[in-house]
Amino acid sequence: MVAVPAIPLHSAGGSAGADTALPAGPPPAAAGGPDGRVALSGPWTVTRDESAHGEAKGWQAGTFGGHVVDVPFVPDAGDVTGRRGLTNFRGSVAWYRTTFTVPADDRYAIEFESVHHRAEVWLDGRLLGTHTGAYLPF
Repeated sequence: MVAVPAIPLHSAGGSAGADTALPAGPPPAAAGGPDGRVALSGPWTVTRDESAHGEAKGWQAGTFGGHVVDVPFVPDAGDVTGRRGLTNFRGSVAWYRTTFTVPADDRYAIEFESVHHRAEVWLDGRLLGTHTGAYLPF
C-alpha cells in the first residue's frame, strides 16, 4: 500500500515538505482536460513503513521523516529477483508527502497517474479517498 498523507492546502513551510505555490512551473504533460492544471511532480519526502504502523503513529498528518525524492519514485524498485524480489512483489508501505498552496478557496481535484497497488490519499490529516488497481490513474 502507498499512502500519500498530509498534503496541506496552505504551505506550512519548514520540514513539512517541499513548498510549491499553485500555479507554478510548466503545465503538466497531459493531453486534454481543463486549463490551470499544475503537476505536483516534486520534490516529495518519502519514507518506508516496514511495520505498516504509520497511521497509528499519526503520519497522515505529515509527521514523519524521510528523504527527498522526485516523483515518480519507487522505494523498492532495485530488488526484483530472489527473496528481496519476492518480498517487493508482495508489496510494502511507503508514505509520501509534499506541501503546496492553492490560489484561492475553491474546489480542487488531485489526480494520480499511477500507484501500485493500493493507495490512501490524505489532505491535512483527513482521508480523501482510497484506490486499488495496478498502475491505474485515479
